Amino acid sequence: MEDKKNSNESGSEANANKDGHAPFIFKFDADLGIADAKTLSEDLGDLLKEQSELVLDVSEIENVDTAVLQLLLAFLKEHKGFRWKMPSENLFNSASLLDLDQHLGLNSSFTNDADTQDIL
Repeated sequence: MEDKKNSNESGSEANANKDGHAPFIFKFDADLGIADAKTLSEDLGDLLKEQSELVLDVSEIENVDTAVLQLLLAFLKEHKGFRWKMPSENLFNSASLLDLDQHLGLNSSFTNDADTQDIL
């Protein structure tokens, strides 16, 4: 995992949260294996303490381990205020194989042309 995958990009008003501030964007690496799950859990946990709204940029995910999908599902059940940013086709396919796509708030109509999608 890269040391710095987080950014706070300036967003348009459409991407701003209710306070008028751009949400914090957490960018995922292309390859997320089981060895990355612990670090990812710690990073997301720390961010949730600091940020009121978090966008998960999963646009570049090429390979994702089941442990990481389970981790994302656990975080989504515990915390609100997440949004997906351009889920990759590989993420959607991996989640679909495990029947987690609906549980993660992913659906087949979401395309990379859209900016963000609220997570259920």
